[in-house]
Amino acid sequence: NATEEKKKNKFTAAFISDIHIKPLAIAETGMAKVLQDINKLNQQPDFIINGGDSIMDALAVDKEKTKIQWDLFNKIMLAENKLPVKHCIGNHDIWGWQLKENVKNDSLYGKAWWLQQTGYAKTYYSFTHNNWHFIFLDSVQENNGGYIALLDNEQFTWLENELNNNKEKFICIVSHIPIISFCSA
Repeated sequence: NATEEKKKNKFTAAFISDIHIKPLAIAETGMAKVLQDINKLNQQPDFIINGGDSIMDALAVDKEKTKIQWDLFNKIMLAENKLPVKHCIGNHDIWGWQLKENVKNDSLYGKAWWLQQTGYAKTYYSFTHNNWHFIFLDSVQENNGGYIALLDNEQFTWLENELNNNKEKFICIVSHIPIISFCSA
């Protein structure tokens, strides 16, 4: 039955982005409230998409301050959320690129800390849910002590293959920094 098939393939997802959590009562209360509201929806989302910038800033703060932010993010997620979360990396989730001190040899430097927090093997990945193929991109690349929005060649080739191999599915691309813009940043 076509109606039953449509119902079986139907799902919802919640999207949150730019949480920028930091140890500040209003920030902590705000993140908790959003997660509580999502988890109380009449039609429970199948999962949450986190569009990146989970923490306030890891680019230019020391290891201790970065750890405090990640611990706070995880504490609120654990206390207030019961749904699976799919994460996209944001520029503020990357540790040390703008620090004055040299931390490049630290095992958590750059995107490694985000990978540890999310448990992912790579900063870009995909998954299929029902007849939808979700592609999460890493649109943040290091650029002379800062960052630039682009996809490196390896990821671009991967994206091309993902699109070619999933032509029969609906596609949703998640990228923290827009991959197409009508204005200059």
